[in-house]
Amino acid sequence: MFPKLAVGLSAGALGLTGVMVAAGPASATKVPPVDAHGTLHCTISGKMLFGGTAGATTFSGKFKFSTCSGTSGVTSVKGTLTSQLPTSDCLALALAPFPAADVTGVKLKGSAKYNAPSSIHYTAGGTFTSTDPITMDLPGGGTSTVASGSFVGQHPALHLVYDQNTASFINSCTAKTKGVKGTGGLKKLSFAATSSFDVS
Repeated sequence: MFPKLAVGLSAGALGLTGVMVAAGPASATKVPPVDAHGTLHCTISGKMLFGGTAGATTFSGKFKFSTCSGTSGVTSVKGTLTSQLPTSDCLALALAPFPAADVTGVKLKGSAKYNAPSSIHYTAGGTFTSTDPITMDLPGGGTSTVASGSFVGQHPALHLVYDQNTASFINSCTAKTKGVKGTGGLKKLSFAATSSFDVS
């Protein structure tokens, strides 16, 4: 009886071992993310906020990229654009090159799992126009770089088309003074889906 029991236990143990060996490789199939390269064109929309009404101010906004196409395989991108502005004076901003800016917190979605760019840096030189439609282009006369991750070495560009017309824009910039209607400084701007993010 005991020899038969021992044979049965041994067979059972072998069966369990076979199951464990078979189950092992299935748990190690996680595919690491890859770096995206190639071209990318996305339409975007969102809002930019100004963090002050006088002196130096922060220009920041989270925006969503939608309907992306191109050779990179990326179909959706999100990120946050930030810049430290010397003033919230609209006329001064329109006449001077836009300061350096960064896009951080980038997230990519598409046909694969992608590493996001570490950050996208724009040097000073972006353009801001105060005629209808109000637009902003980065890098404009400056340059753009991606230090690591997806699109490393490539040069992303932003083209923002704002919803506000020039009359609303000027009113937003007018200081609060006696007898003059104004908001006391630029607070926010929203940009339409005709805006775009491109990588070439």
